[in-house]
Amino acid sequence: MKTPAPALRTSLKAAALAASLSISALSTYATTYTFNGTTNSDWATTTNWSTGIAAPTNGTFGHRVDINGALIYSAAQGNTTYTSTARSFVISNGGSLTITGGHFTSNNTNSSADILGNSTASTSLTVNGGNYTSNALFFNNSNSAATIALNIQSGTATINTLTVQGPATSTSTVNLDGGTLAVTTLTASGLGSKTLNFNGGVLKARSSALNVQGFTNTFVKSGGAVIDTNGFNPTVTQALLTDTVSTGGGLTKSGTGTLTLSGANTYTGATTINTGTLAIASTGSLASTAYTIADGAAFNASAKSSYSLASVATTIHVGATTSGFFNGPSGALTFGNTLTLNFSTASLADGQTYNLFDFGSQTGDFSSIALTGSITGSLLLTSTDTWTGSLSGYEFTFSETSGVLSVAAIPEPSTYAMAAGLGALVLTAGNRRRRSAA
Repeated sequence: MKTPAPALRTSLKAAALAASLSISALSTYATTYTFNGTTNSDWATTTNWSTGIAAPTNGTFGHRVDINGALIYSAAQGNTTYTSTARSFVISNGGSLTITGGHFTSNNTNSSADILGNSTASTSLTVNGGNYTSNALFFNNSNSAATIALNIQSGTATINTLTVQGPATSTSTVNLDGGTLAVTTLTASGLGSKTLNFNGGVLKARSSALNVQGFTNTFVKSGGAVIDTNGFNPTVTQALLTDTVSTGGGLTKSGTGTLTLSGANTYTGATTINTGTLAIASTGSLASTAYTIADGAAFNASAKSSYSLASVATTIHVGATTSGFFNGPSGALTFGNTLTLNFSTASLADGQTYNLFDFGSQTGDFSSIALTGSITGSLLLTSTDTWTGSLSGYEFTFSETSGVLSVAAIPEPSTYAMAAGLGALVLTAGNRRRRSAA
């Protein structure tokens, strides 16, 4: 029997491998590939893999990858989906996966989640420019003493069920330094240290069931916390704490829907509501001393029996017919500090009114009211609880008692002249009639 030519042998091996991959994709684990990083961090380098064959990418496969070294998934790997009734990867033994491009999707099940940390060594998953999608990601499956980190730096991680847990000797951290972490449910449990760090990255809700709670600490670093409600109504029960080293971060709320804060929040940066509603629960509080409410957005403190703006610089954006809205407490709302009204247009309708504040009762006065944006100037406290000012052709009146800003157009000088002229003509005509009669 003749030995096949080298080219034929290569062709037969490739065909056999392709057939193996095709058949195995139908099973729970078609093949388990183990990455050790013997040579470097490149996915495509075959000597990095225990079998000498790199796990396939840029397609849909039924495989699992065990990551025991520093592995990089880049744009060169394209769009890859590992789909099965079990987990798609386990990062352990000091391994790490960094996604810098492309899109890696794990269609696992909640009962067989991707595992981050399965040994006592430090492990991490970092999304930095690419995209990671998973039905379930689980921290520290082996309940061992480990240091585990999920780092979102840029790009997007979309995870249906994210579980952060560990024993007393473990340390688990979620770092939102950029990009977006989109989650349906986020569970933090176990005795180990569990920290969520907000530092400029976006936490995006995929369900109203999202509730940030159970962490040892949730810190707001200098980059700030950014939460996109995305049309849902999530809750942050956990207190958003100011970081002791990276200070000054605030909270930015975006997306339609309502975000409810239930904890005693100590972050010191500005609180900005770009879209939707930020609600303070009856148990909630803010240490922030600057609020900005965009046109059409709302700050809702109606669950509180009283609320004070005495130490808060408040900015409300105003449009042609709408504005931001502060929905105050059932009891007393205390005014104080400064109020800034930022106008996006100088074209306002005569008789236009804006309901800026609502409350059960009101006490105190703002220290000043400034108009900025398309209309600039200041209002003056001209009588009890009433601020007025003539600016850009309008007479503005703000009533602290009602929380309403009213606008009246000031007639042009030519209108006054015309009225005066008409009056003079009428007077002259009357005098002529009287002289004729005499």
